[in-house]
Amino acid sequence: MQHPLVLPESFPHQTSAPRFLDGDSVHWLPLPNCSETDSGIVIGRFFAFASHRGQWEWKYLIWLKDASSGVLADTAWEEDLQRSTEEHY
Repeated sequence: MQHPLVLPESFPHQTSAPRFLDGDSVHWLPLPNCSETDSGIVIGRFFAFASHRGQWEWKYLIWLKDASSGVLADTAWEEDLQRSTEEHY
């Protein structure tokens, strides 16, 4: 298992390219028994240790489309997001 406090030796040369780029519209994959998910636009990303997977992965900063709860942005692992067909807003 990789160590969470040390970047992989191959970073960034053998790191997978990020699936989403700044400006991409995305939404969270739906959870069981939940038809609605949050959506937004990618405004940044960083490489972080995903302890639930025991490896380093891309994590995204998402500007939320609906900020009615008072939360403007959230983060998500790449595996939890899907590209949205919505236009930019």
